[in-house]
Amino acid sequence: MTLLVTSLETVKSVGVGVLILKSFRKLKCRFRWQLCLSLFSSFVATSAIASFSEFAEKHITQPYRDGFDTHGLLIAGGGLLGVAATQTQDYNWRADWANYNRMSHQTARVGDYLGMGLMAAVVGGAQLLWDNENAIHHIEALAHTFVVTSILKQISNRARPASSNHHSMPSGHTSIVFATASHLAYAYGWKAAIPAYLAATFVAASRWSDDAHWLSDTVGGAGVGIFFGRATYLDAEHDDSPEVWLHWINQGPFVSVKFPTPF
Repeated sequence: MTLLVTSLETVKSVGVGVLILKSFRKLKCRFRWQLCLSLFSSFVATSAIASFSEFAEKHITQPYRDGFDTHGLLIAGGGLLGVAATQTQDYNWRADWANYNRMSHQTARVGDYLGMGLMAAVVGGAQLLWDNENAIHHIEALAHTFVVTSILKQISNRARPASSNHHSMPSGHTSIVFATASHLAYAYGWKAAIPAYLAATFVAASRWSDDAHWLSDTVGGAGVGIFFGRATYLDAEHDDSPEVWLHWINQGPFVSVKFPTPF
């Protein structure tokens, strides 16, 4: 009985297909092309929407779901408390650093370059050569950090110490380098974390020395960077897609596929 029903359904499907084909042949050539183009456009649009939906799920929303766990909430809360606590010391800190030249202009310039993306570019470039998977999550961390930092600057509308520019809180230089440092700490452990966090702290100090930011600006920037450096690394733990690698051996190219294990 099941076989008979299946056969009838198959015949019905074939019949419908033949009917559609006959109807298609009756159309004028111009309308055929228009129909084909419409169907192709619909297919492309549907595929693009599905691809974007998958991309957004993995690279945009997932880090926020992962990041706001207990540890992430502690980082965010600690950052807010740190900003509130250091705001009371902003003027004294500015006097100690900017007014007494605790860092030479040339040295502070190095920190400026590192914070503008040099540190992230060097690390990211090396990862693209030797560690593609972590390179992607590093880029995610930088992208999320940049967007959130820009939004917070507009919301806070805080003036910088030595200018009328109202984009002071949080420090963008500091948030970017701390995102890289946080990513390196989670991806490679303490051996990478120590020099990375020292470099990030140096960048923050260069912002005080240049009189470009208040102390609390850099604390806020560090909090944003640390949060997203961690959140995007946690996102990597949810990546269950197979990894394809191309190797070169004596006999020629060799392709290997690594499937995730359920344990």
